[in-house]
Amino acid sequence: MPFVIETLNRLSEIDIEVPSVTFDGPAINFTMANILGADLTSEQLKTNFPHPSDSSKVIHCLLDPCHALKLVRNSWSSMRVIYNSKNEKIYWAYIEKLVMLQESGLHADNKLKKNHLEWKQSPMKLLKL
Repeated sequence: MPFVIETLNRLSEIDIEVPSVTFDGPAINFTMANILGADLTSEQLKTNFPHPSDSSKVIHCLLDPCHALKLVRNSWSSMRVIYNSKNEKIYWAYIEKLVMLQESGLHADNKLKKNHLEWKQSPMKLLKL
């Protein structure tokens, strides 16, 4: 944490403005954002924090979209069922069936392939859709 504050302060000293910090999903990153003054929980969403050397400026917190999608994919395929905001079930099996249908010759306008289902073999690799 002091590293982030120190970095922001030193960059400010040489007139480099940092508009945002971008990070992936580990809990420690959310804790860091919270300590800095942001609140990324769904109840109290505040996606910025004051600059440590100039409180009139704010720095925005951004989740890396590719990593966020990867986390959703990993969780969904592991749990097999997720729920939408209306508490309706969304089954991972639909993704599997779509891949099988596309491999049989009928292709939707996407890049979904079998390796997207077999992500556990390379969990850190981001597969383009």
